[in-house]
Amino acid sequence: MNPNKIYIMGPPGSGKTSFARKICRSKKLKNYDLDDIKFRENKYKPIAPQKRNQKLQAILKHKDWIIEGSYASPWIKPAIKKADLILILKMPFLTTAKRILFRYLKRKISLDKSKKGAGTLADLKKLLGYAKTYENNYFIKHKRLAKEYRKPCVIISSTSELNHFIKEIK
Repeated sequence: MNPNKIYIMGPPGSGKTSFARKICRSKKLKNYDLDDIKFRENKYKPIAPQKRNQKLQAILKHKDWIIEGSYASPWIKPAIKKADLILILKMPFLTTAKRILFRYLKRKISLDKSKKGAGTLADLKKLLGYAKTYENNYFIKHKRLAKEYRKPCVIISSTSELNHFIKEIK
C-alpha cells in the first residue's frame, strides 16, 4: 500500500494530528488540518464558505497530501473523492476524553499557544460531547462517505493498531 493522498477522520482527541504528523515524516507528505481551512487563525471564527472551498481546492491540486479533521459536511466531499485512502480513528471515549482534557489544561497554563480547540469550559464541554457521541453519529457518517466514493478505508481503534499502520505504510 502506497497512498499519496490520505484523508484522516475521527473525533477530537483521537490523535488525528499526531498520527498525520507521523505519516508525514514517514512518507514526506504535507499535512493539512481542516480546522485551519475552515477557521481564521486569529479568532477561531469560521471563514466565508467560498474562501474555505478555495483553500481546500488549492490543497487538492497537489500530487500528495494528508488532510485530517472531524467534519462530515458536504464541503469536504471533494477531498474524500480525491483521496487514495481513508483512515478513521475510532479510539475509546476515555482515551479521547483524557486527551481533550489534557489539551485544555495545557492551554490554560500556557504550555500550548494554539488557538484551536477547547479555550473555554463551554468549548471543552462541546468537544467532550462530540467525542462521546462520535461512535453513534459521525463515525457512521464517516464510514458512509468512504463507501459512497468507494475508497479503501482503514478503521484504527487503538494506539497499537496506529503504530502498526505506520510501520506498514513506510
